[in-house]
Amino acid sequence: MFFLDRAFCYPEALSKALHDAIWKSTGYSEKEVKRRSESLLLLWPKLAEDLGTRNEKENHYSEKRDQALAYASYYLPANAPKIPLILEEAQLLGLDVLAEKNRWLDFGSGPGTALWGAVWWAKAYGRNFHFQGFEQSPHFVDYASQFAQGLRSYHSEHQASFTNFQGKSAKSLEKVLDRNPAEIISFMNSFHEFFPTLEGKIEAGTLILRNLRNQFRKDGRPRWFLLVEPASKQNSRDLASCLRAWQDAKLAKVLLPCFSDRACGALSNPKDWCHEAVDCEFPEFVGAIGAGAGLRKESVLFSYALISVGGEFPDWPQKTKRMVSQRLEQKGQTEAYFCCEEGKIRCRVQHSKTLPNTEAFHHFTRGTLLQTLSLGEKGDVLEMQPLQTKFNYTETLFPKV
Repeated sequence: MFFLDRAFCYPEALSKALHDAIWKSTGYSEKEVKRRSESLLLLWPKLAEDLGTRNEKENHYSEKRDQALAYASYYLPANAPKIPLILEEAQLLGLDVLAEKNRWLDFGSGPGTALWGAVWWAKAYGRNFHFQGFEQSPHFVDYASQFAQGLRSYHSEHQASFTNFQGKSAKSLEKVLDRNPAEIISFMNSFHEFFPTLEGKIEAGTLILRNLRNQFRKDGRPRWFLLVEPASKQNSRDLASCLRAWQDAKLAKVLLPCFSDRACGALSNPKDWCHEAVDCEFPEFVGAIGAGAGLRKESVLFSYALISVGGEFPDWPQKTKRMVSQRLEQKGQTEAYFCCEEGKIRCRVQHSKTLPNTEAFHHFTRGTLLQTLSLGEKGDVLEMQPLQTKFNYTETLFPKV
């Protein structure tokens, strides 16, 4: 993310609340860590190979209580930071997504991951909101409800509930939305599980966006559709294709990470995809469980889209350029790729030709935002200016390691 050029860790109080919620029944013992590691080892190949989608020929891992608990113990802390990272990026750029008393509907909630991320951010800003999670696995509903009780000790200014939901079509989602009007609708690592095909995703998103547009027309309050997907090639490209389809249909504005209705540079290359990466030091027990399964978690990786329905944002920086690669150190020069209005562009600063106004390029990280970027014929950076944000970032939200 543009506001973090370093690793971060969980706020101490939140880390304690998470630890107590996940381990209160059995204690953080070596025996219990080993048991959850063994279960994680069994379910991890399913997540890696088919990204957790449901196979009609076998029971989903979330239907096995021990594997659901292992998933909750490892992946809830691993994925929760994605939500506050996105909310903070939006806030710094002038978008008040999680406004006071907003209603948030989350589909495919798992063990309540999005809630933990939302409360993480809301605590820093003192926001009160209502969260409703819909989940297909009874075990996840149970764990999410239990964990949510422990979360109230960290930030009590929210209401949360989780409901078993077996709908598998866009129409079934639409019925829930009609009964539960909300300002925010999210899918976190679950959109591809609900709708495995690209056509299904586009159809579902179209129905959701139309529903949000109808809600906006009733009270004039902007609505938000938040999609967070794994940082895999197929999921990221599917997400980009969905955004293109919804934009072409004039259903919504894709504000982040793209800033404007621009051509997706990643889609132009069949081997390319777009994702975010931020280094993170996770709670100690995450490393302990992962080690027993041969896994190591050192960063938060994800693809995402924040879509607005209704509302006017006259000061939105549509021409912003975003760094969408890691920094590449080549012989005698630093390279990076930027997403611009004209597509994905390779930029470079040669060490021998570095100027005072281009020296910062050598320290850029993925997600860096530029207000202006002027290039020579071979992609040499001639002029650049960082984007000036509306608000200042509060470092206590993502403490230094």
